[in-house]
Amino acid sequence: MRRLKREDVCYENARPRVLIGTDNWQLIVSRKLLTGKRHEPAASLTRLGWVIHGLAPSRVIRDSDTVLYVDSKCRAERSTKLLDDELHSMVKEYFEIDSLGIVKKARENPDETRAIESFKSTVENVDKRYKVGLPWRKEDISMPPSYDQARRRLLAIENKMDKSVEFKERYTAQMNNMFEKGYAEESQGNELESPKLWYLPHFAVINVNKPGKLRLVFDAAAKSNGVCLNDALLEGPDMLRDLAGILFRFRERAVAVTADIREMFLQVKIVEEDQPAQMFLWRGDDRTSPPKSYKMTSMIFGAKSSPFLAHSVRDHNATKHAIEFPRAHEAITMNHYMDDWVDCFDTEQEAICVIKDVVHVHAQAGFTLTAFNSNRPNVLRELPLESRATAPKQLGTSADQHGRTLGLIWDAESDELSFNTVLVRVPQEVKTLERTPTKREALSAVMSIFDPLGLLSYYTIRAKIIIQRVWRLQTNWDEELPDELANEFRTWLSGVESLRSLRLSRLYAHTGGVTRKQLHVFCDASECAYATAIYWLVEYEDGSKRVILTAAKARVAPIKAQTIPRLELQACLIGARLATTIIREHRWQPHRVVYWTDSRTVLHWINNDRVRYPPYVAHRLNEISELTEPEQWKWVPTRDNVADDATRIVNDVKCKDDRWFIGPSFLYENEDSWPSLNVIDDCDIGRHDDIVLNVTNVEWSVPDAGRFSKHERLVRAMAYVLLFIDKCLRRANEMSMTHIRKAEEWLVKRAQSETFGEDIERLRRGQNLKMSSRIRKLDPFIDEDGVLRARGRTRAAGVSAPDTTPVILDGSHPYARLLCNREHRRAHHSHNERVVNDIRQRYWILRLRPAVRAVAYKCAFCRMRKTKPVRPITGDLPRARLEAFTRPFSNCGLDYFGPMTVTVGRRHEKRWGALFTCLTTRAVHIEIVSSLSTDSAIMALRRMGARRGWPQVMYSDNATNFRGADKELREAVTEWEPSLRDYALTQRIEWLYISPGAPHQGGAWERMIRSVKSALRVTLNEKAPRDEVLHTLLVEVEHTMNARPLTHVPVSADDPEALTPNHFLVGGSHGLPITGPCETATKKTWRVAQALADEYWRRWLKEYLPELIPRRGARDVNEAAIKPGDLVIVADHTLPRNVWPRGVVTQVHPGPDGGVRNVEVRTKGGVFRRPASRLAVLPME
Repeated sequence: MRRLKREDVCYENARPRVLIGTDNWQLIVSRKLLTGKRHEPAASLTRLGWVIHGLAPSRVIRDSDTVLYVDSKCRAERSTKLLDDELHSMVKEYFEIDSLGIVKKARENPDETRAIESFKSTVENVDKRYKVGLPWRKEDISMPPSYDQARRRLLAIENKMDKSVEFKERYTAQMNNMFEKGYAEESQGNELESPKLWYLPHFAVINVNKPGKLRLVFDAAAKSNGVCLNDALLEGPDMLRDLAGILFRFRERAVAVTADIREMFLQVKIVEEDQPAQMFLWRGDDRTSPPKSYKMTSMIFGAKSSPFLAHSVRDHNATKHAIEFPRAHEAITMNHYMDDWVDCFDTEQEAICVIKDVVHVHAQAGFTLTAFNSNRPNVLRELPLESRATAPKQLGTSADQHGRTLGLIWDAESDELSFNTVLVRVPQEVKTLERTPTKREALSAVMSIFDPLGLLSYYTIRAKIIIQRVWRLQTNWDEELPDELANEFRTWLSGVESLRSLRLSRLYAHTGGVTRKQLHVFCDASECAYATAIYWLVEYEDGSKRVILTAAKARVAPIKAQTIPRLELQACLIGARLATTIIREHRWQPHRVVYWTDSRTVLHWINNDRVRYPPYVAHRLNEISELTEPEQWKWVPTRDNVADDATRIVNDVKCKDDRWFIGPSFLYENEDSWPSLNVIDDCDIGRHDDIVLNVTNVEWSVPDAGRFSKHERLVRAMAYVLLFIDKCLRRANEMSMTHIRKAEEWLVKRAQSETFGEDIERLRRGQNLKMSSRIRKLDPFIDEDGVLRARGRTRAAGVSAPDTTPVILDGSHPYARLLCNREHRRAHHSHNERVVNDIRQRYWILRLRPAVRAVAYKCAFCRMRKTKPVRPITGDLPRARLEAFTRPFSNCGLDYFGPMTVTVGRRHEKRWGALFTCLTTRAVHIEIVSSLSTDSAIMALRRMGARRGWPQVMYSDNATNFRGADKELREAVTEWEPSLRDYALTQRIEWLYISPGAPHQGGAWERMIRSVKSALRVTLNEKAPRDEVLHTLLVEVEHTMNARPLTHVPVSADDPEALTPNHFLVGGSHGLPITGPCETATKKTWRVAQALADEYWRRWLKEYLPELIPRRGARDVNEAAIKPGDLVIVADHTLPRNVWPRGVVTQVHPGPDGGVRNVEVRTKGGVFRRPASRLAVLPME
C-alpha cells in the first residue's frame, strides 16, 4: 500500500467493517491488483475503492463483530450506530446521576400536564387491579400499517432462536408466562377495525448485572411508514423520586429493609379501547403457518409512557389509602425508586408494622413485594420464606453474596455498602491491560462506575480529566489512546479493582444520645477540576463525635480556561446546591450548616455586596446568597480542605478510615480550635466603568401617558425623572412631595401642548383665540407656572383660586383618561355623576361625561360587578317529555331527598327518599332508602323496577348539583354513581346526567321533590314517626301527587274528568275499577282497558301537549350566543360576586335546537363543563 499515491487512499483512520457478498459482483471485480510476499495481504482496486484481501490475526476477531453484506443500501453503518447509541445512552445516564442534587429540575411542560390529565381521566380499579389508558398525543389518532415490519422482526427473532436452543427455550418460556398470567391474549379480530391498530416488534434484553434473567421488550420505537408508537404517545413527567434522596434516607436509621415489586409494569392493565395499539405476532415452534396476532392487555416494556403510568398508578393507589396507612403512603411515595423499595426504621417492630402495611396497600393495586432483605434477622423471620431475597451472586465474583441497592452493593449481614466495579461493558483484554483501549472503550469504562452519591469522586475525577485530554485531541471513537494518556489510563484502571474491597458503613451514626447534628460543606478547585464534599457531624452526650461522608461531587474544569477564583466560586455554588438537596431530602435536620473554602477571594465576594461584579461572578453569587447566609461561610487552610482530594490526580485508593470518608481532624476538636480568618475588604475586583453621556436637546423628555394604566404610576415615573435631575445637580437625594407636584404639573402641560398647542401659542403672544377654538368660551389664561386654566365667571365667589380657575384638559387625551380612572377608583366605582363632580373641583375637561363613561365601561371591577349571566332562550323539551303511547316510567328522572328521622324501638334512625318521576306522564314513585350504602340505593332501584317496570332511560343530577342536600347525602351519591350506573347497564337502562352545576336542567324532578316536602309538612305531625308510619305517609303522598290534574279542570259536569298521572297508572284519577259491558269477560275487559288507555293518550296529545308549547319566563331573550375565545365569569351564588372565577371558553356544545346550552371553560383550576346560563360574558375590547 506504500506504493499507492496518497490521493488514491482516502481512508484515514478507517477500519474495515464490511464483507462484500458475491451477489454484488460488479462492486468487487478487481480493476488493479497489488501483491506482496507470501502470506502478506493484497490490495485490489474496485469501484468502491481499494479493498484489502488476506487473513486477519485471530486475536482481533471477536464474537461481537458484525458481518454484513452490501445491499441496495449500505448497512455497514448500522452496527456503528448501535454502538454509538449505546454509548450515548450510557453517557446520558451517567451525567444525569452525576448531576443529582446540583442541577435544577426542568419545569413541567404542557405535554406533561396533558399526560397527567389523561391518566386522571382513565385510571380505575377493577378487582384490585388498575386499568389506565395510553396518554395519546392527539385525540383522533390514526396509526399507519405496521404488520409487515413486525413480521420481518419476528422472522429475525425466529432465526436467532433456531440457532440457539438455550435462547429459544428462555424466549419461549417468557412468552408462555405472559399468556398464562393473562398479560397477553390472542386477538379475536375486532381489533383490526381500530384506528389505533399497531403491531409491535419484540426482542430480548439481558441485563449485564442479571445474566440469568431474560426480559421481553416491545419495540415501541420501531418505525413503520416513518411513524412509531412512541411518536403517538406522551412520555409524561419524570415520576422517579430523587435517587440520591432515597439513598440519603436509607442511611439514617438502624433497621434497614429492601424489597422490589414483582413484574410491576405487567400488573397494570390497559383499557380495552387502547389494547389494539399493543398487538404483536407469535407462532411458537411452528414455522409453516402464518403468525397469529396477539395483544398485550397489560402495560409493556418499551413504550415511553410506561414508566410514567406505572409510577402514577403506584402513587395513586398509595394516596387512596394515605389516611388509613400514613406510614405506608410515605414509604411508597418517598422511598420507592422504580420498583425498588429502600427504607430504614428506628426499631424492628416499626419495620415489621410498616412492611405489613406496605404489602397490604400494594396488594390493593395487584402489586406483590418480593426479594425482602434486612440487616435484622428478626424482621425477615416475620416474612414468608418465598418473599425473601435469594442473595444473588454479582458478576465477576464468586464470593460476594450481596443484594443490589439502587446500583450499590449492600451486605445486609455486615450492614455495609460497596461498589460494583466489574466494568462488564469493557473488553477483557482492556481490563487486563493486554491492549490499549480506544476512546470509546475508555469512556465506557469511566461511565460504568455507578456512584450516585459521589463517594468515589476523589478517584473517578482522574479518569474524567484523562477523557477531557483525549477529547481535546479530537481522535476517532475507535482509535487507540496516545501512549502518554494510555499509560495514565492504565494506571487508573489498575486501581479500579481495588475499589471493590472498599466497604463503608450504611448507617450514618447511632441516634441514641445525640445532642446536635451539623452539616459541613467543603469546596475547592484547581486548574483541572472543582469539587465539594459534605459531611454529617454528630455530637453525643458523652462529648464524642462522629463524622461521616454524606455526598460529594467533582467536575472537570471547562475546556475554555477559567481563573482559579472563578472555579473556586463554581465549587462553592455546587456545594450550596448539594447541601440544599441534602437538607431537603433527609428526615434529619441539621442544627447548623457550615460552608468551608480556602479561597479568600471567594469569601470576600460572598461577604461584600457593595461592589458591582462581572456577570459570571454576579450570577453565581446571587444564587449562593439565595441558598446560604454570608455568616455560614468560613475559611479553611488548603491542607485541611478535604475537597482538595477530589481536584487532584491521585492514584491511591483510599481506605474507609481516610479523611476523605471520615472528615478532617479539626472537626473532632472543640470549635475554638477550628480555623478562622477575618474577611477584610482588600480584594476589589469589581468593574469600574466610566460613564459617557451624549446630551441631546429634546422638546419633551417625559414618560408617555399612553403606556401607563394608572395615573399614580405615571406621576411617580415622572417624579423619578425629576429626582434623577436633582441628584445630578446635587439638589436632593430622596423623593418628596415637591417632586410629585412638579411631576403632575409637567404632565398637565404636556397634555395641554399636545391638544391646545395653537391656542397656548396665541395666548403667549397676547393674541385673541380663533372663533373655532374649543376653549374660547372658557376665557382661558396661562398662570405663572405655564398651566392653561379657565377664568370663567365665578372669580367673585370668595373661594380659592384652583376652585374658580380649573385646569383645562381634553377628554380624549390619555392623561385625561388616566385622571378620570383615578377619580373613578377613588369614588369606589360609584355613579358617574359623582366622579364628574369630583373632577370638576380642579379640572375642566372637555367632553368629560363621555370620558368618564368610557373609563367606567372599561373598568374590570365594574364589569365583574355589573355583568349578568347569559339568558339563552328556553330550550326544546327532550324527547322523553314528549313520547306518547309509551309505558309509564319508560323515561324516568331520579332524585333523592332527606334525611328524615324515624323511631325504631327506642332509638332514632335516618331514612332518605328516592323519588322516580315519569317524564312523560309526570307520575311519581317514592321508595324509602334505609341507609346511604350502595346496596340500599340499588335495592331501591330494583323495587321500583319490579313494581313499575324497568325504565329505558334514566336521568339524574350530577353529584356536584346536590347543593341543597346535606353533606352526608351528597357524599353518598358521589359514591353510589359508579355502582348504580354499572347495575343499570345490566338492566339495559341508559343512564344520563345533567350538566354539572346546572340543577335547573333537572326541574322536572326538582319540582316533584318540592311537592313531596310540602305534603309531608302537612301530614307529618311527629318529629320522629315510626318506620311504618313514614312509609304509609309517603305512599299516600305518592297517590296524592299522582292524582293531581295535568290538564284544565272542567267547569261543566258534562266535560270529561281532568287528566291525571293515575289515569295512565291505574285507569282513573283515584284507581276506580274499569267498567265495561261484561265484567266477567276477561278479553272484553282487556279491550275496554286498552281502549281507555288509548283514549287517555289521545287526550294527552290534545290537551296536555299543547300546554308545553309556550316558552315561559320573561327573561327568555335570545341573546348573542357564547363562542370559543369569550372571556367569561362563572356565576357561583355560594360565593361573593367579586371572587367568581374567570375563564376562557374553549368549546361550546349546542343543543338539538342549535342554541348553546353547555360550554367548556378553562380557569386557573382546570377545564370545566358548565351550563351557558351560569356564564357572564366580559367585553374584551
